[in-house]
Amino acid sequence: HLCRQRSALLAPRIASFFCRLVDAAATLPHAHAVALLAAASRLLVACPRVTALLDGTDRAGPPLAPARADEREDVDSPRAINSTAWQLALLHRHYHPVVAQLAKRLAAAEPLPPALGRSTPLRLMATYSDSSGAFNPPPQPPSKRRRAADAAKRAASSSGGGELHESIEAAVARAGGGEASSALDFAVLLR
Repeated sequence: HLCRQRSALLAPRIASFFCRLVDAAATLPHAHAVALLAAASRLLVACPRVTALLDGTDRAGPPLAPARADEREDVDSPRAINSTAWQLALLHRHYHPVVAQLAKRLAAAEPLPPALGRSTPLRLMATYSDSSGAFNPPPQPPSKRRRAADAAKRAASSSGGGELHESIEAAVARAGGGEASSALDFAVLLR
């Protein structure tokens, strides 16, 4: 297990694994993303030097150029510790609220909630899986205020269709075509 023998942890190697976990979390379904972000959080606890990935401003030298493909395959590449975990900013706006919450906690270097910190990645994947057709946690219904605003917006857009039709008729009349009797007449005027 990677986190059990802390004396043998090398910061560049842990940073490389951390970057891979966060990168994969940005592309996988939400249940997998929760498990990977929880594992990434455990890496931050096991090797505090890796928190340098969370802030790109306090570097001990000039930033390195992006890693080449062969360097990305090497887990011992020193470039990983000098990169940033930019994927966390992307995950802040994730559609699943737990993934977004975990990404925000990781970016702030905060510990996981106890329920997530004690669970194994497989248990987290099973908990947040949507294979049964359910979304965990269930989405909240919109508030009454939001529903009223949406209804007002729909009413305004449905009445706005008449205004659009009138403005098109006026443009056709200005173009010298008089009243457009059909869509084909209007298309002729566009030539």
